[in-house]
Amino acid sequence: ASLNGGFGKAYLLERDDFIIGGALVEELAGSEQAALDHMNADHRDAIALYARHFGRAAGDGWTVTGFDADGMDLAAPDATCRIFFPQPLQAARELRSVLVQMAKTGRAAEQER
Repeated sequence: ASLNGGFGKAYLLERDDFIIGGALVEELAGSEQAALDHMNADHRDAIALYARHFGRAAGDGWTVTGFDADGMDLAAPDATCRIFFPQPLQAARELRSVLVQMAKTGRAAEQER
């Protein structure tokens, strides 16, 4: 694929620029559904916080629809939102701690307002 980023900024992109592979992908895939079920059942407040603070998204009814090494996808009845993690995950076991830290960061920012 190619990307034209503006005058003098054209790039030829390779397969690896689009597709994340390796053990981490398999590890995340094996635990993703359990993480989605847990978040959507028990942490709707945190999901709404991710949408508001990190995604600058409005509205209610947000759910997490997917996790990958770079972030998460959220959906509401009339919107979708992509949230990137502060740093890509290096292992699936990092997911919980990253989500907890992001919730703390979002809550602290809302309290400062």
